Formats: sequence, structure tokens, C-alpha cells
Amino acid sequence: MRRVVLHIGMPKTGTTSIQASLSSGIADPRFRLVSLDTTFGNQMIGVLFHNAFEHHGSYFRSALSDRHLQQFRRRAFRHLDRSLVHAARDGVTPIISAEHAWNFEEADYASLKQFLNDRGFEATVVCYIRAPLDFFESSFQQLVIAGGYDSWADLFEEHRFAEPIQTADKVFGSDNVSPFFFDPTDFPEHCVVQHFCKHIGLAPSAVTITRVNEGLSLDALRLLYTADQVRAVRHDSSFSRLQRRLLIARLRDLPGPRMRFSPSATDAFHKSMESQWPWLEERLGRRIPMSLLPKEPTAEIQSEADMLDVSTDAFAWLSEHTGTRMAPSSGRGVPSQHVFNQLQRLAMVNCHRELAKAFTEGVRVRFRRPWL
Repeated sequence: MRRVVLHIGMPKTGTTSIQASLSSGIADPRFRLVSLDTTFGNQMIGVLFHNAFEHHGSYFRSALSDRHLQQFRRRAFRHLDRSLVHAARDGVTPIISAEHAWNFEEADYASLKQFLNDRGFEATVVCYIRAPLDFFESSFQQLVIAGGYDSWADLFEEHRFAEPIQTADKVFGSDNVSPFFFDPTDFPEHCVVQHFCKHIGLAPSAVTITRVNEGLSLDALRLLYTADQVRAVRHDSSFSRLQRRLLIARLRDLPGPRMRFSPSATDAFHKSMESQWPWLEERLGRRIPMSLLPKEPTAEIQSEADMLDVSTDAFAWLSEHTGTRMAPSSGRGVPSQHVFNQLQRLAMVNCHRELAKAFTEGVRVRFRRPWL
């Protein structure tokens, strides 16, 4: 059988950077990325093979009606099927990158394997494991940035580390599954994209490396979290996807330390990891620390109240960049409505460059969707 490279995450291990870098083009005729496009490429495998995708709580799923989901599924199936047929005809190795598969159950992986086998392909699976506390904190920040949480408690749900690899081992065979610990110091030039390319036999110079999903300072996250309390109550559409993008682009300029959780806030998370650790360390053949990042005591978060404690410096920065007066209070309990209004204003100030970039990307993505 021919080889297909299946990259399954885990999330927060440079998966989007890998996808974006490969999507920009591969200057090696031996490899070809199979993806709908940079926006929906990661969702293709989930839509087709996740048996419970109709009930999935992702933003992508919530944005689709049942009718549009079925339409998307039919078109994604035709595109994947056609892409694999063409890859076999041309003698190239297809690459499928989908961190959504990290949440697959055994039956989901079995369906995907059968689909590939029926078309003459056998999967070699690649995944990365991030230090648990670093993953947890990065996931939290991403949820705040995207506004994809319903309550503080939802942010502390249990995460799977060992089980996805165990399931992949069972379905594809452990010899065909290559898990790596996500430690940039072990990667060529500290880059996971280069490590991934080198592992599958693709020269890193054959792709243009793109870095995405860079974090925000603690003050920026606090502003977003505080403003979203208003959004959750009002249920309006003021924070549209475009406006959110414009806002995040501006907040990246807000300086300050990064966010870290205090040990007291993650005790339950630590305990949930204990049973998974011995197997993971044996499978990866190395010690896995809880965190690779240095602690910043001044930036530690202990509770939800700390996320609502916006600093005076952050309010001063916000007032300066929106051309408005200082907030009426800078302590705990600052009016969320004021922050909400200020961030709406900030998103639209000098946004022409970001709007032009969003429009250009939208046109490019639309042009590159052969499945429509």
C-alpha cells in the first residue's frame, strides 16, 4: 500500500502552524497536502469520520445548520476521495493534518483507516504531546481569545493525553504511530514545522514556515474576559468574527507579563494527570515535565476574580488608544459594560490594514476551494 501521513495534533502543539505552512505550498513533488483550505482543512476529517460530530460543541459545528452540515460532508467526501485518487495516480505521498482527530474514539479511527485502505493507502501517524500545564494554560488563553467558553468551570474540564495515542496505537499499530514530546529546544531552530517535515522526509526548505496563534499578555486577556461577561448576558452579535479579529490584532500591542495559573488553581488538573503519566513517559521514552515555562509570580491567576481584576496600566493603555477618558474605576468590579464599549471602539480604530488583510484572505480562500 502507498503511504499517507496523518498528523493528528494534539491541539496547542503548533498544529495550525504546520497546516498553514503546508497550505502555502510544498516545493517537493513527492508530497501533497490534502485539505479543503486553511480555514476548514482541519474540520474535514472530523466532519467525515467523527461519529458524534452532529453533537460536537465546536464553533464550526455551531455555525452550521444540519442541512449545511450534510452539504459540507458530501462535498468534503468528494474532495478527499478525489484527492487520494489523484495522489495515487501521481505517485505522491498525501499529508492530512487534522488536530480534530485527537478527540476520535476507536470507531472513528477505524472508519478513517478503512477509508484510506480502500483507496490503497496505509497511514503513518504523527502527533505531539505538550507539557500538561503549558497545554492547559495555552488552551485557556485560546478559549478566552476566541470567546469560546460558557463559564469559568467549563475551562477546567479534564483533558486527554494518553488515551488518544493508545487508541491510535490500537487501530493503526504502534509501529505506525510516532508521538513526540513538544519541546522546542529539541526541534531544528526551535520550530515544530521543521521537525515535522524532517520526520516525514520532507525538506523544511520546501515549505514557507508560518507562525500563528501567538498569545496575548495577561492584561489583554483580562480585558477580553471582562468584556465577555457583557456579551454573555446580552447575547448580541457585537463581537462578530471579524470584529474579534480586529480586536485581537490591536490587543497584541498591549504589553505585560504572560498569564500563568497558580498551583492552587490547577490541583484538580494535576490529579487527573497522575494515572496517565507512567504510560506516557514509557511510550515517549523520556521524562515529561508538567511545565517547560518559567513561572511569573506577578502574573499568576488563582480564581475567576483575578481575571476580572484589570490593571490601571491596562486601562490607561486602552484610553490612550481609543482616545477616550480613563475608566471610572481600576479595581475589582470595574464596570464590564465600560470595558465592552471601549474594546468595541478599539477594534475599529485604525483598522483599515487589518480589514484589507481579512478581505484579501477571504478572496484567496474562496478561490482555493475546489470543493465548492
